[in-house]
Amino acid sequence: MTQYGHYGDSPSQDDDTKPHLSPLRLTMGIIMVAIYLAMAYALLFTPLFTHTVPSWVRYVMGVVFFLYGIYRGYRVYKGSK
Repeated sequence: MTQYGHYGDSPSQDDDTKPHLSPLRLTMGIIMVAIYLAMAYALLFTPLFTHTVPSWVRYVMGVVFFLYGIYRGYRVYKGSK
């Protein structure tokens, strides 16, 4: 019987066979991580949003932006290897 694709190669995939990020995707990923972390910093540590956003919303959104920026940074790091 003829096998097509990678179905019969091996039961597990190695990390060497995973595709790497292209330079453009890597650059965009790094820029987005920087934007998320900058937004978290702006929400948590600057008076930029004090008059327009309630403080509890600023703190919650700042933590969410920070955690998501760390997660995206991890994904970019793992994708670049």
